[in-house]
Amino acid sequence: MTETSTTAENAYTNVAEGDAHVDTQIGVVHGDANFYQLSGATREEKYRVGRNYLEGNMPRQAEGMIREAFMAGYKSNEVAYYWALAVLSNRPFDHLSGDEFDQLAQAFAVVRDRPSDGWAVAVDVVAELVSALTAQEQQVDPDPAAFARALDRYSRLPAARREELRRHLEMILAGGLQDQMEAHDAAEVERRRMGNDRTDRVWKFFEDKPIPPRITPPENRDESSGAVWMVVGGTALLLLCVYLGGPLLLGASSWLFALAILLIAVGSGVAVTFGLDVVRGRVRRSVLDARQTTHPRVERQWRYNPATGSGFSDALLRRVQFWIAKHAPEDPEGLRRWNHDTRVAGAWIAHDIAAQFGEVDPVPRVAEVEWLIRWRCDRVAEQWRKGRLRTSSADHRHLPGVIAATVAGIATCMTGFVVFAGNLVAQSAFSGVATTFGLGGASVMIIIGGSRLVRRTLAATHRAEEAAARLREERKAYADWWKSMEDRPTDAEMAIWLDYDKAYLKAMVMRQSGFANRDLIGSVILVEGASSGCRARVLFGPLRHSRYILQVFLLSESGIRHAVVDLDFGSGIMSNENRSSFRYEAISSAKVEEAGIRIGSGPSSRSIPQPRESEESTSGKLVLSQELRLTLNNQQWLRVVVGNYDEGLIDRLREDPRTLLELARDSSGINAALRILEAIASEGGDWVKHERERRRRRIIDYQRRRDGLMALPPGGVQDPPTVPIDLRRTHGELGSGDA
Repeated sequence: MTETSTTAENAYTNVAEGDAHVDTQIGVVHGDANFYQLSGATREEKYRVGRNYLEGNMPRQAEGMIREAFMAGYKSNEVAYYWALAVLSNRPFDHLSGDEFDQLAQAFAVVRDRPSDGWAVAVDVVAELVSALTAQEQQVDPDPAAFARALDRYSRLPAARREELRRHLEMILAGGLQDQMEAHDAAEVERRRMGNDRTDRVWKFFEDKPIPPRITPPENRDESSGAVWMVVGGTALLLLCVYLGGPLLLGASSWLFALAILLIAVGSGVAVTFGLDVVRGRVRRSVLDARQTTHPRVERQWRYNPATGSGFSDALLRRVQFWIAKHAPEDPEGLRRWNHDTRVAGAWIAHDIAAQFGEVDPVPRVAEVEWLIRWRCDRVAEQWRKGRLRTSSADHRHLPGVIAATVAGIATCMTGFVVFAGNLVAQSAFSGVATTFGLGGASVMIIIGGSRLVRRTLAATHRAEEAAARLREERKAYADWWKSMEDRPTDAEMAIWLDYDKAYLKAMVMRQSGFANRDLIGSVILVEGASSGCRARVLFGPLRHSRYILQVFLLSESGIRHAVVDLDFGSGIMSNENRSSFRYEAISSAKVEEAGIRIGSGPSSRSIPQPRESEESTSGKLVLSQELRLTLNNQQWLRVVVGNYDEGLIDRLREDPRTLLELARDSSGINAALRILEAIASEGGDWVKHERERRRRRIIDYQRRRDGLMALPPGGVQDPPTVPIDLRRTHGELGSGDA
């Protein structure tokens, strides 16, 4: 576990023990509500949001939105193209129903009846690829010229269209045709997988909207009352002595009195002038020493916020721990010095930020000041590397001349006082001594009390100047942070990178297994966010993770090849690969059920059950997550957990938990996988035979509907048509512009 304590002796530790993940964030929700949310009920808005859903790899939501826009009269070749992609995306061909065929027919009919352009060419390529697929499934030796023609037209599409076809037709395409397309695009896919500065940009998606820095409130320490009373008392005693010793002062020697006053005035002026500089230096050294050797005091109100139930400073300490540990050297001696030198510095970082924001109402989330924590820890690491983190107090000492001048001023002042006292005693021994002691005591009280007030005033001024200087630096860092966030990835970019990762994993496992696409009946790829990573999402969109667990199932004639890898999404590195294989008869069940909070990892991890939300409930209780559980005959099981939309990751006023959970199922691949895996569990070893028969029936149905529609004249298809179409006519090819 991670140990944190706020006692004076042990307020900070850099150590995370066991299986603790101090870098795990609760999650971030970006407030770009318009990306997946309609800003109006117009058909244009529905199409825009539908396209965003498709780019974000949520084709079922995209299909519904684009269909609504189309039915409302928003028809063009572009709309037809994206509608066709949405219908076909994340579906094997045999999962297409008559309703999907009808939608394809409507999309194709729009292109048939309109002038040709780049979008129409793209729709034609989709239709031609589907035709090549049907020929491949029905014929033992399909026409290679048809394959070559389809691949040639595909290769001449703009890069953006080819990328969309690769992403969304992956489950439709199969066999030799898919092998040829993947071979053609291998270099481009590899380049695009880590393209667009992925490594330098992914982390920005998980950064919360920051709170701007604010001035640190002054510490509320009222410890000056004693010094004030000393000054007041000394002044009163001084006035009393002057009043009672007035006759002595009037009878004193005028020239000795003048000399004494002159010496006192000159000495006091020199002592105060140079002494203030000395005191100021000592104040600075004391503040510096305190920040380098003494743990700060953590105020109780910074530790817990009753309104949110969160411990703000505790969370701050954990995040400072994480970022300090990020910079720790690897060698044992360097690590020992690092831990020793940064122990107090880290505690002061947490203290300063807690002082800035701990009393803000409401208390902010730590994710909102993450940028400041990181910046402060980066500065500590830089100063440590330069040997400037623990500055010696001797570096701030004054020149000997300043101290000598101060001592000389005090000596001159005391000389003047001795001359003054001697003059009084010469007038009257008893009265002169009494007045002298009274004036001396009053002066001592004024000097001691005044020096304490001066020290505290200078200390407060120094802290205020430090806070103001720190605020200027933090404002600059805040502006730099916003500038660095200008290229934060969009949700669509995150989805595209993940799709390339899935394609890369599938190709890697196929290569290791000695498979080509023509050797497979199908494939399933499932995506699960790892519990140890960061999470973020766009409002009304699915969760994105900094770490994933990817599972791929390759379905061949002989059985299933299964592989699981951990994916670091920022770097694209896949690790901890586990592979297995089993026959179709080994799967006894496949089902999706509600799950809870996942504790631990691997087969031994536990899940806390969560109650189902009642249909009649109006409280909007959120089902935390769902899981796809695949049970094998040997009592082993595989599972993928999706969702986990807990508090802090959902806008309860604007978002529907059921819709969000459906988004999670769609983007994770569960919706596409469940039907296949359920059929395997039901049919066992006969699944391959039944799957081929289902696919054959769907192809025949498709061809019959297509041929019936081709007999209709242009414009002869009305909403809704009864049969789809695969266009056979030739459109003009694209020019230099992108469709």
